[in-house]
Amino acid sequence: VQDQRPLDIELLLTIIKDGRGFHLAGDTAQSISQDSTFRFPVIKALFYEHFAAASASTNQAQLARPTLFALSKNYRSHQGILALASLVMEMLWNGFPQTVDKLQPEIGQLYGPKPILFVGCDSQVLLTKNVALVKISEQTADFGAEQVILVRDEDAKAKLQAEIGDVALVLTILQSKGMEFDDVILWDFFSGCPNPAGLRRLGALVKGGSGDFDATKHAAMCSDLKHFYVAITRARIQLSMVESSESAAAPIIKLLTQDVSEPLVDVTRPQDSNVSIVSPQKGVRVRVPH
Repeated sequence: VQDQRPLDIELLLTIIKDGRGFHLAGDTAQSISQDSTFRFPVIKALFYEHFAAASASTNQAQLARPTLFALSKNYRSHQGILALASLVMEMLWNGFPQTVDKLQPEIGQLYGPKPILFVGCDSQVLLTKNVALVKISEQTADFGAEQVILVRDEDAKAKLQAEIGDVALVLTILQSKGMEFDDVILWDFFSGCPNPAGLRRLGALVKGGSGDFDATKHAAMCSDLKHFYVAITRARIQLSMVESSESAAAPIIKLLTQDVSEPLVDVTRPQDSNVSIVSPQKGVRVRVPH
């Protein structure tokens, strides 16, 4: 329900007379649809206003006070991915507390590899056997149905598809909502950020800090952080982030490797030794050549 406006939900409340007939589920960190202002306290207030009179007449006032359950067990992603997602949630709460509900960090059932941040790669890497399900006898990528490339917006999608054709499924982050994939490649999310000054200030939101972060000046970063969170949590097994511009990605590299107690991502550059990441289920490899 996080993509519904309060007015939409208020309309839904008129359909059933008994408040016990409603079960609403959502995640405010994923409210990235345009004009979405969803928060559970607002919905609880709407619920109370709508059912208070009826519950009073039946002497059951508790029916107008819905119970809130926080679901912290994640059955999709492993802990390596969820650690990064939890940091994004922490930054959202520290910088934009009015836009999210404060919840405990999600816990996964399994441990897994850290996300990989590839820096200084262009789109041609997606056309070779350095990425995707590798066919040793071929030089082209063979993306499977459980792999996806996520991009910031429709403009970025059109640009990337013009460069690589139809070798892989390319979706905007908004289009990927509600979906999950074994392997996710997040393409040029930070290199394409229209607010580089905001990126440079995100480090102020780590570990409870927000004094050096101007939430009004950098309001666009709220949407960026929520989009980043949605992209991260689409991955079940492997999350790879590829940035063509090292200078644009530099603040994020520092944030995710130095500003935290321990690095949350592994960083690889073209000049580094070849790296091969193999998914335990799919044999997926992501390699950056010399």
